[in-house]
Amino acid sequence: MPRIVVLSSFGAELEWLGRRTAVRDLRAGIPEALVRRSRFVVSDVEALAPRLAADVRGDPLRERPVLLLDSVGPANLTADFVRALRERANVFVGYGVGTHRAGYLRRGLPSRRLVHLRPSTAFFPIMFRDYREPARTWKPPARTRLFCGGRVWRDWGTLKEASTVLGRPIEVVTDLGRVRLGEPGGLVARDRLPFGGFCRALVRSSVAVIPVLPRRNAGQATLVLAMHLGVPPVATATAATRECARHGRDALLVRPGDPRALAAAVSRLLDRPDEAAALGRRARETERRLARETEAALDRLLRRVGA
Repeated sequence: MPRIVVLSSFGAELEWLGRRTAVRDLRAGIPEALVRRSRFVVSDVEALAPRLAADVRGDPLRERPVLLLDSVGPANLTADFVRALRERANVFVGYGVGTHRAGYLRRGLPSRRLVHLRPSTAFFPIMFRDYREPARTWKPPARTRLFCGGRVWRDWGTLKEASTVLGRPIEVVTDLGRVRLGEPGGLVARDRLPFGGFCRALVRSSVAVIPVLPRRNAGQATLVLAMHLGVPPVATATAATRECARHGRDALLVRPGDPRALAAAVSRLLDRPDEAAALGRRARETERRLARETEAALDRLLRRVGA
């Protein structure tokens, strides 16, 4: 019997946090019998919003603790969903942006059901179907390569302009079936890759470039993966990216929507290889610490609810 059921976008049986875990594709519907046999349920806030707000009779999600991982922030939740969260004492919200806590409190969620879970690779086993611990760490490539990955709330316009300012192409790996890049400019686009292939493309780059739109909870997974691999990152400075990295220590963080600042930060790391290497080493150390802290926070919650 799995102790944890994760409602995600794929199916798998694995060990997570030292506990038997069943991952199921939520698009196929909630596996109610499996949920009833489990001790703890994990999913995304947006994914379960319709089910919780609908208040289904005999809902197994009422019978055990549920952890919802915050993907959108409290300001973007509907009133009906916030009401459902308040009324369900078995539901916890794990937020990855510290500033979101005040928003959830303002909307009436009790502090005892809010859990600060810093973004880290601790979540990757339940996020990616083919997750494996990456076997390589970063070394400066012989030829300059710039890499940008991801699809959610990326600032493609700023990235294109930065490429023009740099006079260098930027490799982009995204979901070309869902993302509209428009005229590519200096971007060399590739369709989405399996996790291992994405890691190999990232670790072969000189710099990871992660421009995200302001006021969006985005870019964290790519940023912490770059940090985990020791790849020097340049990212937009947002509440989400500041949760993972500190400017000048773990990454270079630049103003949103400023292609010249983005290009200047990339050029700085290309021109100063020793600084880039030191930044990558510190980033790797920081991500390891974040993963340990996140795993410990999750373990405390699971023990608290008897899972």
